[in-house]
Amino acid sequence: MLDRIAYDEIFQERSFAVLKLAHNAARILAARLQETDEWVWDLLSQSQQAQISPSWRRFRHRVYGVDSLGCEFP
Repeated sequence: MLDRIAYDEIFQERSFAVLKLAHNAARILAARLQETDEWVWDLLSQSQQAQISPSWRRFRHRVYGVDSLGCEFP
């Protein structure tokens, strides 16, 4: 772990290590952000699917007489 003061000192020296540290930190944070984004998207999709499914089934029944899986209703 590198504290801010030590990082700033290395930065002032224009060291390649500072660029490598910044690059690695950005890569790790980007990967975490992408994972979080995918997780949130999955949660929203599941929630939306749960809300849309009954409405979709009613619509399909009214229009086609079948459910969303293509099964006929009596």
